[in-house]
Order: sequence, then structure tokens, then C-alpha cells
Amino acid sequence: SETLDPKLPQMEEFDTRKLLEDEKELLGLYLSHHPLDPYRAWISQKADFTAAELPEAEEKDRRFITVAGIITRVNNFNNRSGELMAFADIEDFTGKILILLNPSERQKYSQELRPDNIVAVKGRLWAKSSEKPDGTTETEYRIMCNQLESFSAEGPAQGKKSAPVKRRLHVRIASSQHGEKAPELLKELRKLTSSFSGDSDVILHIDENGAGKKFLLSGCEVRYSQELFRIAKRIFGENNVWVETDRV
Repeated sequence: SETLDPKLPQMEEFDTRKLLEDEKELLGLYLSHHPLDPYRAWISQKADFTAAELPEAEEKDRRFITVAGIITRVNNFNNRSGELMAFADIEDFTGKILILLNPSERQKYSQELRPDNIVAVKGRLWAKSSEKPDGTTETEYRIMCNQLESFSAEGPAQGKKSAPVKRRLHVRIASSQHGEKAPELLKELRKLTSSFSGDSDVILHIDENGAGKKFLLSGCEVRYSQELFRIAKRIFGENNVWVETDRV
């Protein structure tokens, strides 16, 4: 059995005989797969603009705009009158979009406002420009929600919940990263799983010159997001992090 950093959380080796037999083909499949792929057609049908296209929206378009993607964060808060409002982050294939729900909309769509729900949001695009300390101008965009629709595999149906999605984050420590670098990478992995705690499994691959071991990190489940994905790839390498997605 493998001897790993004793401070690493308890790990269970997967029962598989042909582990990463065709690594190139496996990585090619997962790295080309985006977690929103099962909803790509629905998102494209619903959305007028992607996150990356918001700066291109003309003034005449900003009153009626629809974006679509997965909710990654919901923050409820009270306004000055004590009424409950909410901010929500939605991620599509190009980036993150900030959504604001006033008290009436937050109450109306309270069952829809949950992480991992696939939604289309229609409302007014609000843009605020401010000058940064270095003299450049920064523009913040948000959608003031007045309609929210959850994904339905049967077609548009407001209020229906999205099909559950099961994700697994795969992280590989390659043979070129062994030695003195491996303990530091394991520490970074522990920090990452702690910062993004959730219910998605993390699979650790220890690759040694073409042969590998595969471990499920028990107690280290994460809340998957594009931010987590980007950080993990920056730490472990572009080809050493991928996501496996199943429709439940």
C-alpha cells in the first residue's frame, strides 16, 4: 500500500484493476467536458447575453436582458427597512454574473435560490463605473431580477427544480511533482478542500511513471465552482485537474 503524508485525511483506495490504463484518452474526455454541458442547449436558448458579453449590451437592451447558468452562491440580507433581499452568483460558460433580488422577488423565488440550481434570470442590467487607484476605470455589472426560471428537461416550466448533478473533482500529483514538492501540494489540497467545503467528492491520483493509485479523500468534499476549478488548475497544473459530472 502507498505511504502518504500522515497528516493527510483518511483515504480509501478505489477498487479498480485497470487504473488510468489509457490516461491520455481519459484526460482528454474529462478536460473537454464542462459541468454545464448537459444544459448547454437550454442555456443557449434562454440567454440573450453571456457573462462575457454583458459589457457589449446597448443601453436600449439593458431593460430586458436574460442570462442563464448555475447558481454558485446565495447571500440573503436585510435592507434598511428590515426586508429580506438576496444576492446570487450565476456562472455560465464564460464567467460569473451577479444577480440582485428585491424583497418581492426573493420571496417569490425562495425555493429556486439554492446552489447548483440551473436557472434563467430576466431583468434590468445595471452597470456602475468607478475609478480604481491606478487611474483606470472599472465597471461592475449586475442583473436586477424580475423573473427567474429553473431548468426543466421537458422544456420551459417556471418553478420546476433542476435535475440533481453529481460532481467529482479529480486532482493528480504527477511523477514530475514527487519528492520535495509533493508535501506542499498536499498541504495546498487540504487548504483548498477546507476553503470550498461542500458535498462533491475529491479524487486524488498519485501518478508514478505511468502507473497510478487512485484515492477518495474521505471528509474532504468540496463545493464545486469555476473559481475552485481555476485555483486548483493553477496549483496542480493545467492537465492535472479535471471534473467528472453525472446526472443523478
